[in-house]
Amino acid sequence: MKITLKNFSHSARQSEETLHFTASVCVDGEKVGFASNHGHGGSTIVNIFDLAIRKLHDDEKWSELVDALTFEILREKDNARLTKRIEKQLTKDIIFTRKGDEFKGRHFVFKNGNASPELAQRVRAKIALIPDADLILNDQPLAVALTFLVKE
Repeated sequence: MKITLKNFSHSARQSEETLHFTASVCVDGEKVGFASNHGHGGSTIVNIFDLAIRKLHDDEKWSELVDALTFEILREKDNARLTKRIEKQLTKDIIFTRKGDEFKGRHFVFKNGNASPELAQRVRAKIALIPDADLILNDQPLAVALTFLVKE
């Protein structure tokens, strides 16, 4: 039995103490109810239409399952938004890393370094003169660049 949320709608503006959202609850791809939270600190409300499915878990367990799925959906959306923003930055700026423990986990940016091919060539030449320059992340696959730019 796989429980999922569909038609998920989240409002960050209305979220105060908890997440404000509405969603359809599906079991094995079939809609069996809906869930919502008004975002004012109350618990998540889960209404399951099918009595046989409702009896699989008590009300508190259904709320916990939906809350966990809600956070997972929001995490996926945030990661997609962040990846898109990084892709855009890699087309506009030149980003590189440096060797050494003091630079571990840090990256350096030449703003608008990719504005033109001539400028990009000059910036890359300057980076080559830096003795401890390591990787130019623009030359790496996106998955590699993300490991340097996204902190878990």
